[in-house]
Amino acid sequence: MWGPMSIPINEETFGIIHSDFHTSNFMLDNLGDNLWNMSAIDFDNSQRSWYIIDLATVVFMVSRQVDAAYRAGTMSQEFATMLLEQFIGWSIIGYDMPVDRAELTEACQWRKDFEYYARINDLT
Repeated sequence: MWGPMSIPINEETFGIIHSDFHTSNFMLDNLGDNLWNMSAIDFDNSQRSWYIIDLATVVFMVSRQVDAAYRAGTMSQEFATMLLEQFIGWSIIGYDMPVDRAELTEACQWRKDFEYYARINDLT
């Protein structure tokens, strides 16, 4: 059931977030030497929430894309699992804040539930 997470609300974990941080809302600039600069765009859904929700949104959306590719037969289950695990690892490293895997899993579930309830609300 959608609701508050078990992560505490304090200035280290909670504040203004993008709230719609998926693969279409950031731009990458190749700086060379395997270095990249990332810029977020489209801040119209910004809100106060747990910081980890932005990370969870990216991981959740990528997992949906990987799952769709697997179901369409364009990648094997083994490759899909490896790709998602590698992406999660990169995301945690790039997040630049301590991330507990259980908290990330909880935040991904929160994001999934939020999307479900938002869609139900659109139908009523």
